[in-house]
Amino acid sequence: MSHEIETKFSLSDPQDFKSHLVAQADLTHVCDEFEENTILDDADRSLLTRGCGLRIRRAFDQNDPERVTTTLTFKGPRDSDPALAAAAVRAREELETTVAEARSLLLVFERLGFGPVIYYEKRRATWQADDVEIVLDELPELGWFAEIEASSAAVIDLWRARLEIPPAAAESRSYVRLTAEQGHLDSKGVHRLAF
Repeated sequence: MSHEIETKFSLSDPQDFKSHLVAQADLTHVCDEFEENTILDDADRSLLTRGCGLRIRRAFDQNDPERVTTTLTFKGPRDSDPALAAAAVRAREELETTVAEARSLLLVFERLGFGPVIYYEKRRATWQADDVEIVLDELPELGWFAEIEASSAAVIDLWRARLEIPPAAAESRSYVRLTAEQGHLDSKGVHRLAF
């Protein structure tokens, strides 16, 4: 079982943040991708109501548009540790696997009663070191964000300080919640944010 520990930060100056990333000798730039994220749920929204998520993500490599990775992800409810919540750290079960084809997977879930409820696009640049993954995300209408995922809240805070992100920039809402709040409702009832 995999466990995700991360914090998201809203960025007012993404270029300044990127310059801090590039200056870190122990970080390696991994990739630049364009993502399509589809969140699935049943008619009663039983997953979202329980704080869970089921996502199909298609990630297109910006340097090789023919390279597309499709990932199925299940996220459990957030851990209820008050110390994590106070630090705007999200910790939760995360199960992921890559799949061959997104369309067939979507049809399988639709046959099981799960259909698209939220869709958002994202541009993502990823950097990694031994104990951390840091991403720079751009979402339509929402702006720029950084996410720091690490083995503990302490490691996240260490990197936050190294990258000169003020603690007040922490964003506790997920992209799913932000899209549900600010996305446009399409003719099928799906909340959408697209470039």
